Formats: sequence, structure tokens, C-alpha cells
Amino acid sequence: MRTAAALTVALALAGCSSAVPASLPAPASPAAQVPGVMANPVSILREAHARTSAVYGQADAWGDRYAVGYYPEDGVAQGEQVYAYTFDSAAAQQADLARSPAPQDGQALIEGDLFDVYVIGMPDASGGWGYAVSPAAIAILVHGRVVSP
Repeated sequence: MRTAAALTVALALAGCSSAVPASLPAPASPAAQVPGVMANPVSILREAHARTSAVYGQADAWGDRYAVGYYPEDGVAQGEQVYAYTFDSAAAQQADLARSPAPQDGQALIEGDLFDVYVIGMPDASGGWGYAVSPAAIAILVHGRVVSP
């Protein structure tokens, strides 16, 4: 409340209304992006509840940002892997999709507003692929959509 009181005093001194909003608006989703401003891919991993030690991610050869996270599975330190890429424009995102191969075995692609998430499952006992967290659930968490299984 000290901050609200200080704001009220500052507004009064500036000749403004002393009304202070009861609460501030909720911050936008970390996955929500603004064209021209590249988001931190780590925020997308955190939104998906994936574990990562990254703070800022890295830049690839095309200037896009990416970070890697994972979901532990059955005591395995790193099970299902999750790669988040962010882009500064729709054109950069489309260029990345054009140069990327189609998802391969065990890999799913989630596309969002100026970001992509690649999910790579773990081989299971039946010879298929298993996911600690399904691509559909991750898509909901990051406000994206699964575009390939």
C-alpha cells in the first residue's frame, strides 16, 4: 500500500486525480506477442510448465530466438523435450516453417501467435511414442494449436 500512497501523493502534486485503481490489470500471457518485438522463448516454456535452466534462450542463424525445456518422465532426468521458438514477425515465422522439415516420429508442432513449439516424445514399450504432457495439453497452456501430430 505504500506504493499506492506514494502514487496518490505524486498525482496530487501533479494536479491529477488522486484516484488509484483498486487493482492493476492482469499481465498479458507470456506467449502473447507484439509484431516487431520478439518474446523470450523461456516464458513460453514456463507457461507450458516445462523445466528449463535457460533464462533468455539463444538466437539461431536467422535471428529467431529459441529455448529448450523438458518434462521428467519416470525418474528419467530429461524425458519429453520441448523447444520454443519466437519470431519478430509473421514473415519470419513462415520462413522458419518453410525451412523446417515436417515433424518426424514422435514430434509434434504447436503453432501460436509469433511462436512455435516442437514437442518430442519418448519411445514407449509398444514401439510408439509417449508424452508426459500431451501436445494438445501444451497447446492449451501456451494458447497455440497443434498443427501436426
